Amino acid sequence: MKPANLPPPPFVEDFDTAESLAGWECAGDVAISTEKPFNGPAALRLTRTLDDVNSPAQSLSPLFTACPGIWDISGAGKSSLYSPDTSYLGQVTIEFMDQTGQLVEKRPVTEFTGENAWRLFRKQIEAPAGTATARLKLSLEKTYGTFCVDELKASFLGAAAEERLIVRIITEPSRFSGMFFPDETPSFKISVFTSKSLVPRDQSITAVVSDYWGAENAPEAVVPLAAAGAEDKLF
Repeated sequence: MKPANLPPPPFVEDFDTAESLAGWECAGDVAISTEKPFNGPAALRLTRTLDDVNSPAQSLSPLFTACPGIWDISGAGKSSLYSPDTSYLGQVTIEFMDQTGQLVEKRPVTEFTGENAWRLFRKQIEAPAGTATARLKLSLEKTYGTFCVDELKASFLGAAAEERLIVRIITEPSRFSGMFFPDETPSFKISVFTSKSLVPRDQSITAVVSDYWGAENAPEAVVPLAAAGAEDKLF
């Protein structure tokens, strides 16, 4: 049995052999490519054509042991993608799961749009309370073309400096697409998940509605928050 004070080992994948994808869950055209990798003999490549743009193109790593605290995610990527805007992209995401395998939280690590030669990426991300395992997801979102990833690594750095009060904020538009007609009044539901109950003076949030380009469509507003009770140790 692993001592309780021993940090989880790093997850490392260099994609150097055909066996590198053993244990990965792949959908679409996912392959180990020897064509100009970042380092070593090969890299992972996701490919999707215009004809298949509505079909999944992704690869999920095997689950690895994780715990709450700060994680360092790094690697290298390159892309040749159709990207009329930044929502058409290749993406690396980390997903944190609890002991039952249920998703606790997912966080973006890096995004690639358009044409990019190999470049390094690195990001420190806090795994939330309740994290027991994690996995990395490489995917194409809305776009077609190729997205390559190499030298992927996730390492535990240590405990977070202090308890995080605001765990996450979710904004949901009343219209599923989030695209409103000119004669409609945009409305949103804002859910704030916290590690402990908020005192009355903190039970509000300041919000502003903007368009895709960042131009404000409405003045800044202070929105009151209503307590909804605790669920899964979150308020």
